Amino acid sequence: MTWGMTAVGGTDTLDAAGSASVKIRLQHDFRAQDITFTGSAAGAKVTSIFFGDRVVWSSSDGIDVSVFGSTSFLRGLLKGQSLRAGLDITVNGNLPGAGDFAVTLVGEKPVTATC
Repeated sequence: MTWGMTAVGGTDTLDAAGSASVKIRLQHDFRAQDITFTGSAAGAKVTSIFFGDRVVWSSSDGIDVSVFGSTSFLRGLLKGQSLRAGLDITVNGNLPGAGDFAVTLVGEKPVTATC
């Protein structure tokens, strides 16, 4: 099987401060490489990342989304995590006020070679 690069993601928009959750239902098998929160409100925090029912990462106090930025030292956090098509990746967090909690995961999906 050949694998090709892809990105999956979603956004939860809140009208006030509170808990946010992005659920991404995979349409294909997925092997993760990285995650970013570009587009999220300033001060947003990530509290947990689930692949299916498996906790991949968790912090009860949350970690500021800026730690996951493209120039951050925390790259490749999800490398090696995988999930089958039809299952969900769920990312939870908190927003300090109204705004977006935006999640993008970069990874690989199976591709069919054509001649």
